[in-house]
Amino acid sequence: MKKYLFMMLLVLSLILVLASCSGNEQGTTTTTTTQPPVHIHNYAEWEIIQEPTCTEKGEKVRYCSCGEKQSEVVLALGHTPADSVEENRVEATCYAVGSYDMVVYCSECKAELERASYTLNKIEHTPASAVEENRVNATHEKDGSYQMVVYCSVAECHAELERTTHIIDMLVHHPGNVVVENQVAATCTKNGSYDEVVYCLDDDCGHKELSRKTISVPMVAHTPADAVEENRVEATCTENGKYDEVVYCANCGTQMSRTTITINALGHTESAWIVDKEATTTEEGLKHTECTVCGVTIKTEAVEKLPTPASKGLEFALKPDGSYSVKGIGTCTDTEIIIPSTYNELPVTSIGDRAFRDCTSLTSVKIPNSITYITLTPFEGCASLASIEVDENNEYYKSIDGNLYSKDGKTLIQYAKGKGASSFTIPDSVTSIYCLAFDGCFFLTSIEIPDSITEIGPSAFYNCKSLTSIRIPDSVTCINGGVFHGCSSLTSIEIPDSVISIGGGAFRGCTSLTSIEIPDSVTFIIGDAFRDCTSLTSIEIPDSVYDIEQFAFYNCTSLTSVVIGDSVISISSEAFYNCTSLTSVIIGDSVTSIGERAFFNCKSLTSITIPDSLTSIGSDAFAYCTSLANIIIPNSVTSIGQWAFYYCTSLTSVTIPDSVTSIGNYAFSGCTSLTIYCEATSEPSGWDSWWNLLDDNNRVPTVWGYKPETNQ
Repeated sequence: MKKYLFMMLLVLSLILVLASCSGNEQGTTTTTTTQPPVHIHNYAEWEIIQEPTCTEKGEKVRYCSCGEKQSEVVLALGHTPADSVEENRVEATCYAVGSYDMVVYCSECKAELERASYTLNKIEHTPASAVEENRVNATHEKDGSYQMVVYCSVAECHAELERTTHIIDMLVHHPGNVVVENQVAATCTKNGSYDEVVYCLDDDCGHKELSRKTISVPMVAHTPADAVEENRVEATCTENGKYDEVVYCANCGTQMSRTTITINALGHTESAWIVDKEATTTEEGLKHTECTVCGVTIKTEAVEKLPTPASKGLEFALKPDGSYSVKGIGTCTDTEIIIPSTYNELPVTSIGDRAFRDCTSLTSVKIPNSITYITLTPFEGCASLASIEVDENNEYYKSIDGNLYSKDGKTLIQYAKGKGASSFTIPDSVTSIYCLAFDGCFFLTSIEIPDSITEIGPSAFYNCKSLTSIRIPDSVTCINGGVFHGCSSLTSIEIPDSVISIGGGAFRGCTSLTSIEIPDSVTFIIGDAFRDCTSLTSIEIPDSVYDIEQFAFYNCTSLTSVVIGDSVISISSEAFYNCTSLTSVIIGDSVTSIGERAFFNCKSLTSITIPDSLTSIGSDAFAYCTSLANIIIPNSVTSIGQWAFYYCTSLTSVTIPDSVTSIGNYAFSGCTSLTIYCEATSEPSGWDSWWNLLDDNNRVPTVWGYKPETNQ
């Protein structure tokens, strides 16, 4: 309708314009005879003077050359919808719905044309990995249990999704060996008995008694004791004698037998030698024996000339008791030494420490009966000594086959190393071997040790370079220091279960020893025990060992793997120093400290298992372990010494738990591939200022506030 009215107005306007242009005038007085031509409007192009909008009309005009103006209305454009957009989004969670709006605006004026709201459904719970809770360990009397729980992994939710209870079967008793209790011995008239009892071996159940069985022992028959002599009548030179030989029961004393034994007439009883004329160094003497009963001479015999006089030039020392000790070789040049029984008219009673040390030309020594004491190592380095002779009347020492023993034959004091024999069997009477008894016996390849031996003295087989194998009997409880030091040809040795300790330097320098099994009986490995065993490839230290002292495996360059038992409390300084072939180490759960330079220069070491019991890592402990790529420091560690991981160039990452309260300077210096992750949010006050110094100008990259459980 509006458009129609507009058009009508436009027509009327045009008519009025035409009328005004025609010049028609009313009246009859016109002087002209012709009319002027009708004017035709000639309009220019339309010109927009007011732009239309989405909701408002516009206007346009045009002009005739005569100045006439013509205008028109320009219709409103109307809205132009743009693409719909999302607004007011609220995300759905595990416990609430979400929502959002879809809105359409005019692309020109931005007016809101349309709005629709939509709902987002709640999301499903996302289960995390199951975790263990409420663990109750099983005992020997009761089952244990634990629960495996699954929570939603969505941070705002963390709802419990599932909980399952698992039963841990009660522990099984471990029966020990049968032990005997309450023994009552049987007699000739009454039965005996005893109990056979089995206890649990486990400490946590109090070694509970598992079974008890009473065994009856039948009464014994009369047991004859050794025969005893009664009613003796001695024989004479010409008449028989007699005595009763009686056997009684050893249990009840009843006489079981009595036999009368006849003693034949003695005949003449020969006396000891009676010297009639003393021998000299130039003349024989004379001696005879006679009947001690009737005095009749039985036999006569010449006495040998006296032996060569004692060696001259020996050096002596006067002792506080007024006797002399052989101090040294002095000016004596004899190769066959004869020690005198007296010096300056006083007795010579001892041979001093190292008295004949390094007398390499000495071939024999004769020891008089006056000697009551011989020190530990009087013949050290006497490589040519082939015979040690002791006067048969000496009350303290004797010689067997030229070797020196205690008088009772139970102690082998010195083997005459100059014999040149390749093998030697120690007599069964011997129970102990003296310190350095076989020192420097280069020719011996084998030594047989009897089961009677209970003690082997320190350095007993020191430097027996040709010894290839040896058996230690079960009677030995301790391998003393330096026992096999320098036995460079020793390839194998079996340590019996009776041994409880391995002394300092016991196998030091056994360069041909490739393997050795340490029994569960051993509790201590003393310093230097396996030092310089350069062919030793692997070692397993049993749970029985409490301590590994310093230098124990120092410079074992062929050692590739080590397993350290659960009872070891500390790994002392330089225990595995320079074990350059060592690739892996497993440390037991009881170790609390790793000493200084314990694994210094173990440049092939790639992995090491450190237990949660560890509290300290000593200075230089892993310095120059250039193949070590990864190490886990447990939360139990409180201190890391200076230079502890110096020059571990393959180490890429280390996490330092917040339990560490002190770190020494240069602990990670030279670790060119390393990034350090610290659980602490800033550097603790107890850490030295240069703890992470990489080189003169740089620090090892360090991340603070690291949370290993979320890896961030």
